[in-house]
Amino acid sequence: MRILISILIALTAASLPGLARADAPSGERKQLRKQIRQRAFRLRVDKLTTELALSPEQKTQIETIIGDYDRKRQDLRKRRRKLISNARSAAKAGDDARSATAMSELFTHKRNAIALEAERAGALQKVLGAARALRATLILSRSERRIEQRMRRVLREHRRRNR
Repeated sequence: MRILISILIALTAASLPGLARADAPSGERKQLRKQIRQRAFRLRVDKLTTELALSPEQKTQIETIIGDYDRKRQDLRKRRRKLISNARSAAKAGDDARSATAMSELFTHKRNAIALEAERAGALQKVLGAARALRATLILSRSERRIEQRMRRVLREHRRRNR
């Protein structure tokens, strides 16, 4: 798994100069982000296939589940960025009514994110059974956390070099 993550990070790092350039077209940045997401998707599916010895049919079903989850999670992240921006502006303005609304929306968003995770676990359970679905959930959580940590580290190092 570490080798796979290292490969992902190396490929990502090679792609970063386009992301860091202010003059890079937004279409180019979007394309690079899409490639990074696809690589991370492939790594997670391959890890599950190997660890759980999935049949080709199960692998296809897992790809669908993870793909759907990723799209929904990406939408939730976009929404979260907007909510945080609204919360900061409400707090900065000292507006109690807007701040209360923003806080409520943030907690609702958190509940939605947890519900999405539970939805994915339920879908995995239908395909794999309870014990293997639990293993899959643990593997995915660990893999996603490691990928995100390494991505943050690579981005931080890249920003330092380009200052």
